[in-house]
Amino acid sequence: MPDNRRHKRVPLAAIAKLSLEDAGNVHAIDAFTADISMSGIGVYSETAIDIDRDVTLAIEFLGNDGLLRTDTIGGHVVYNNILGTKYFTGIEFNEQISPLGQPFLFERLQRILAWG
Repeated sequence: MPDNRRHKRVPLAAIAKLSLEDAGNVHAIDAFTADISMSGIGVYSETAIDIDRDVTLAIEFLGNDGLLRTDTIGGHVVYNNILGTKYFTGIEFNEQISPLGQPFLFERLQRILAWG
């Protein structure tokens, strides 16, 4: 099966806190990242999230300087599947990660991508 992704996916050890709104209430879901690209992310969580659902992600990770950093980005769910007792969810970002919108995450991804 061909891979139609626009950007290379790479591993990133991070925690993603997903927020989604439902009838005016905001629900938070904690997840671990599987991989990330400039245009999307894969996460594992204990909660299923419907395809086409809008989410906001606060991604916590160690920056290039070794400090804990957090950047936020919006997206929507394009894939979900259950793996054992966890759910894998693929999220496409509303806009590509950028040095203005997500400066720490952009810098971290550029370093990882430079490794090869």
